[in-house]
Amino acid sequence: MRWCRLPAAILAAAVAMADPSAGAQDDWRRCPGNGWQVTGAAAGEYALVCQGVAEAAAVLASCGVPTVAATRVRLIDELPVHCGVKVWGLYDSASDEILLGDPAICLAEAPEGSLFDRIAPPLAFVAIAAHEATHAMLFAGGLGADRHLEHEYIAAVVQMSVLPEAARAAFLEPLNIGASVAISQLNPIIYGLHPDLFAGLAWRHFEGEPDGCAFLRAMAEGTLRIEDFLPF
Repeated sequence: MRWCRLPAAILAAAVAMADPSAGAQDDWRRCPGNGWQVTGAAAGEYALVCQGVAEAAAVLASCGVPTVAATRVRLIDELPVHCGVKVWGLYDSASDEILLGDPAICLAEAPEGSLFDRIAPPLAFVAIAAHEATHAMLFAGGLGADRHLEHEYIAAVVQMSVLPEAARAAFLEPLNIGASVAISQLNPIIYGLHPDLFAGLAWRHFEGEPDGCAFLRAMAEGTLRIEDFLPF
């Protein structure tokens, strides 16, 4: 999920325009074990989306963060566009719906060095599904859009957690992140210019915390703000 200064009504309209299937008859399929629903996906893609949702819920639950959302996920045959930028996935809190680019489209349009360029597409797709599902779960838990850095930190940690170790290493290797990350590095400038770097920094910071889950849970509960640690 990317953030820009647009009213919710405009964001909802932008999502509708980005979705060429809007208004068509949808065939929603439920993920096993929860109320999440998926449309526009072939059998393999459906399984990957549901895997991402389930793994996101498991990571958050392991840190004591409630996961009460039951959101809809729509696959489309182009990359979603948000704030004029193509993205792998997008959660719209107004409609409580996630848009995901079809995995083949994500691979075809992947810039050199990006997530889909560095690791196997199915693994990347599960990670993106988990990332966007995390946003939906956090919104359902009461963490609003005003806490966008906290949203992105938590979603990044979940995204990195669901990747196998070798894939995570392949993602991190070109980012050249040191062993220690200061929370001041997790700022809106880094996120805006290089979201992948922000994700890698968030993961390294989480790993370096004495109790990463306690830190993450405090953000999810709204009692800790990254902005309070920034020098500007």
